[in-house]
Amino acid sequence: MKVLKKIPGAIGAIQRHTKLLLPRVTIRRLVNLAVVGVEMLFRRSRPTSRPMVAKIEASSACNLMCRGCRTGIPLVEYQPGNLSLEDFEVMLDKMGRYLFEVVFYIWGEPLLNKNLPDLIEAAHRHNISVIISTNLHFLTEEMGERLLDAELDKVIFCLDGWSQETYEQVRIKGDFELARSNIMRFIEQRQRRGTKKPYLEWQWVVTQNNRPELDRGKTAARELGIEKFVELVDWGNRLPEDERFFEGLKKVRQKQFSRTNRCFWLWSSIAIQYDGNVFPCCHVANKPYSERIYGNIVKDDLATIWNGRQYQRARQLVRSGWVDEETDVVCGQCYSPPIFIERPRS
Repeated sequence: MKVLKKIPGAIGAIQRHTKLLLPRVTIRRLVNLAVVGVEMLFRRSRPTSRPMVAKIEASSACNLMCRGCRTGIPLVEYQPGNLSLEDFEVMLDKMGRYLFEVVFYIWGEPLLNKNLPDLIEAAHRHNISVIISTNLHFLTEEMGERLLDAELDKVIFCLDGWSQETYEQVRIKGDFELARSNIMRFIEQRQRRGTKKPYLEWQWVVTQNNRPELDRGKTAARELGIEKFVELVDWGNRLPEDERFFEGLKKVRQKQFSRTNRCFWLWSSIAIQYDGNVFPCCHVANKPYSERIYGNIVKDDLATIWNGRQYQRARQLVRSGWVDEETDVVCGQCYSPPIFIERPRS
C-alpha cells in the first residue's frame, strides 16, 4: 500500500474528468493508460507509453496582467502568436490516437485565436475532448455561437469578484461588467440550444479584498446554472498568512521546499507552445530556452521527443529524488510546488 500511495496524481486527475473522458475511450487509449500507470510507478526513463493529455497554447498573447501569473509578472518571453490549424493537424496525426484530452491554454488567452472553434472541431474528429480557460473578455456573441457549434466540452472561466473594484485587483486591466455580461449571454445561448455542453467551471482566486463578495459569487453561480464553483489559493499572496484557510496549504508549502520530486507530467502529459515547441510541463512553457525545449512536435517524431535525452534525463532525476540545479535539463531545478488547491466545500 505504501508503494501505491506514491503513484503521482495523474490517475486522480483522470477520474475528475470522467464525464469528459468516457466518450473518448478506445482500446488503444485504455491500454496506454494502464501502461502509463505502471511506468509512472516504476519511473521508467524510457517509457513505451505516450502522453494522454496535451496542454497546448492556442494563443500566447493575453489582454490582462494578472498578478501571480507569468504573463502578468511578466515572465513570458514568447512573442505573441496563435496556433495554426495546419500545425495542430500535424500534432493530432502524431499524438491523437493516445490523447483523451486537449487543453487549449497555458499562459495566454485562447479566445484571442479566432480559429479556436476550428481547432476544437479538429480535435473532435480524432475523438478528443477539449477544455479552454478564459478571462471572458473575448467571448463575443459570435464566438459563443461558434464554440457551441463546435461542441466545446468544457469552459473554465475566471471571475474573482462581484464588482469592478475587487475584480480588477486580481484581473489587472480587466473589465468586470464585460466579463460578467459575456458569460451570462453565453449561458443564455447554451440554454436556448437545450444542450449541456460545454460544462462550465467558475474559478475564483480568493483574496482578502474579494472574500466579502464570495457568497454573492456562489449565489450567482447557482442561479446561472454553473456546474462547478472552485475557490483557488491566492497565488499573488494577497491573503495574510494567518488567514490562509485552505486545507492542505501547509503541506504544499512544506513540499515546495523539500527535495522530494514527484511528477506525473513526465509520463502522462505534454505541454506544447503554439509553434510546436515541447516543454516538460506548463510551468516552464513561458520561455523559449534550450534547456526548457525538449523538441518540436511539428518537426520531430513523437517517439523521438518523448524518449529523447532531455526527457530521459528528467525522469532519471525524478527517480533519484534529487534536484540537480547544475543540469541543462530544466526539470533538475524543479521543486514541484502545486499552484492550485481546491478548498473543501463547507
